[in-house]
Amino acid sequence: SNSKKPKDDIAFQAVLPLVEEKNIPFDYVVSAFTSDSVKIYKDIPNRFEFAYEKKEYPEYKKFFLTKKRISDGVEFYNLKTRLIESISDSLGVDPFLILSITGIESNFGSYPGHYDVFSALYTIIHTMPKKKIWASKELAEFLDYCYRDNLPVHSIAGSYAGAFGFGQFIPSSFNRFSISV
Repeated sequence: SNSKKPKDDIAFQAVLPLVEEKNIPFDYVVSAFTSDSVKIYKDIPNRFEFAYEKKEYPEYKKFFLTKKRISDGVEFYNLKTRLIESISDSLGVDPFLILSITGIESNFGSYPGHYDVFSALYTIIHTMPKKKIWASKELAEFLDYCYRDNLPVHSIAGSYAGAFGFGQFIPSSFNRFSISV
């Protein structure tokens, strides 16, 4: 609700100068920060500390190279062959690299993550001082993406680190590398 005062919010203070450079209306930013959807996820600092990606490769590999994941990949490829091949052809990227990234990052789109991307980045700013500058930049990039594509700010699910989509890109990478198909 608008009874919240964003000017007192450390995340708002950190992000505002970054979004001002992007020509995002002030009211849009205020409404994103004062929405009742904004929350702090208590588990995020722990998720960073004990990230699966910190495991040794043999352990990590067991999670991703399973018969189910491989059969899901075959099914996904068969369903999306034309799209994968057209992206591969236009970008000059091996189609199986695209398939592999999609499989590892979002289980072929079936697991986008269960954190509101805005609130995940907001949480990092509030709870992880060493990541505050990085998360502030990412949150500004996310607001830019949502504003330009006219997407509700609190409608996108992603990872505890604010990555989203089939490839689980962080907002700055998404804004830099995404193309329309």
